[in-house]
Amino acid sequence: MSEPADTDVPPQPERWIYGGQRLTADNSKCHAWVPEGTDHELLFRHKSRHGWAVGAIYQVTVSRNGERVSLHEAADARWVGRIGDLAERARLETLDMHARDVLASLAFERKAKADPALAEALAPLLAVAATLSTSAQVRALLGYVTEQVHRQRWAR
Repeated sequence: MSEPADTDVPPQPERWIYGGQRLTADNSKCHAWVPEGTDHELLFRHKSRHGWAVGAIYQVTVSRNGERVSLHEAADARWVGRIGDLAERARLETLDMHARDVLASLAFERKAKADPALAEALAPLLAVAATLSTSAQVRALLGYVTEQVHRQRWAR
């Protein structure tokens, strides 16, 4: 994984595509950047949050020192445009959404483990799920519960 850092090579402006969030092997969040004209994703950890658009081209400052690539001040990346390849943009957005979903799920699991009231509330639902005999019935139950939670959440 590449890390933002200073090197002895003078930084140069380059056009890179923001590929969205990704997960490392230990489920840590990182950001994928793709040098324009390549399909090689480089992963960086940024300490702060930024509103980069997935599939957008940015002018960023980069240093190269052998195999090491450093992305300098990604927060100062300047938007240039969007990539024209809709299939590639959709692929990047799908990978980004997957990483965000997994991160949200992991965060919810951590919260749920610390909340006995949630475990107590889920017990009857898990008891119903245990009586189901087909995956179609399980999917139907999940769909029903999801719809009810969604309706309750947005009815406020």
